[in-house]
Amino acid sequence: MTTQTTNRERGLPPLPPVRYNLRQRIQLGPLLIITVLLVTLCYPATLIGRGMVTATYLKEGEALMLNGHWAEAQDNFNAAMDWSISNETPFDSRWGVALRTGDIEGAVADFTTVINNHPGRYMGYCYRADAYRELGRNEEALQGYRDCLAHEPDRIWEQVAIRAIQTLTRNAK
Repeated sequence: MTTQTTNRERGLPPLPPVRYNLRQRIQLGPLLIITVLLVTLCYPATLIGRGMVTATYLKEGEALMLNGHWAEAQDNFNAAMDWSISNETPFDSRWGVALRTGDIEGAVADFTTVINNHPGRYMGYCYRADAYRELGRNEEALQGYRDCLAHEPDRIWEQVAIRAIQTLTRNAK
């Protein structure tokens, strides 16, 4: 016997077809609790995973740099910058390679790539401004430091950017 037959025998009208839909039979309370638990437990794991990937690229890049493989180290630091959310080490390491090799223009291009991929992160703006300043492109450096401040840097970068803006503005006069 089907439900509709049983209902007719008892004198009840058949249930509308919508009642047989799976979504209607699952209670939403437990489903919502399970969803919240999964999000709560999995989101930190993604952050930890990102940190581990960043650390791996950094370690490989540092080993390559110590062996004099600058281009390969640079590639690892670029990958680490892309994976890093708030770790400044990949940016600092990439900047160190640029200063050692004299490839400041390459660093500007790499920091610009990071900015294009992650426009909300302040570190790309700050390091690109440093690179422009090193190249003597003071107007671009000044704008870079302003962009850095606009993206709410940490306290240290905030002070660095403010002092750099003051110095560049004073020297421009």
